Amino acid sequence: MAVPEEECSSAKSRSSSSSSSTNAHYLAKCVLKGSVVLQVLYGHIRSPSFLDVVFGKETSIELVIIGEDGIAQSVCEQAVFGTIKDLAILPWNEKFRQRDSQMLGKDLLVVVSDSGKLSILTFCNEMHRFFPVTHLQLSDPGNSRHQLGRMLAVDSSGCFVAVSAYEDRLALFSVSTSEGSDIIDEV
Repeated sequence: MAVPEEECSSAKSRSSSSSSSTNAHYLAKCVLKGSVVLQVLYGHIRSPSFLDVVFGKETSIELVIIGEDGIAQSVCEQAVFGTIKDLAILPWNEKFRQRDSQMLGKDLLVVVSDSGKLSILTFCNEMHRFFPVTHLQLSDPGNSRHQLGRMLAVDSSGCFVAVSAYEDRLALFSVSTSEGSDIIDEV
């Protein structure tokens, strides 16, 4: 809407005189990252020689290192798409050949979220962030109790990943990191 210049200048003079007699209050808001840690995992995330800790928060994952003094120092905190339902470490398995030499000897992070996807992530030391190795659509986005994606379990040898719903459903996936094949195969 166009305002004539006279109205605009008179409005300025009225507002300047009225603002001097009243105190103005401002409210500034900013979005804070969630600080509640819901899951804690440890594994060889950055390299086979380091044992790292991963905090699973509601909508982010944080990689931390524990110093000799016992204080946790954040290496990376990264938001994820959706709300994390469960996290697990997929341990390195020497029986498998890796398709990427940067992943050699490193554990992988397995994540299920309300996006309905099972995601396998690796940590990139150069970029200081997690990158997806693969995604597998398990169900529609949401939180239906019959949809897969509520809980994870990984066997200690790193050969199988189990995913369950809240009730009545369980899926078992075999892990294959050989060249030319998918990393996850449904059993």
